Amino acid sequence: MTDTPKKPSGLKQRVLTALVLIPVLIIVLVLGGWFAAVIAALCLAVALYEQLNTLKNGGYRPVWWPAFAALAAGVVMVPLKLGTLYLALVVALVCLVCAFA
Repeated sequence: MTDTPKKPSGLKQRVLTALVLIPVLIIVLVLGGWFAAVIAALCLAVALYEQLNTLKNGGYRPVWWPAFAALAAGVVMVPLKLGTLYLALVVALVCLVCAFA
């Protein structure tokens, strides 16, 4: 009889990640402004990449460029305070392009 090693639950990794990232989040929120916008954009880009990669690995064929184009447009619009109407128009345009891609 052979003993197979147990797979770690990942809880330890999640706790360590939280212990590192919570102070970073607090610093970003305190500094605010453009620094917070850049950090938020980077976090959103990583999350978007992970989501699209998960879809790809699941057998789907996500269209990558419109998702990152919408992210870039939102990053530019929000700090410039162009409003949600412009952001909604960009998202609608990206959705329209994705429908025909």
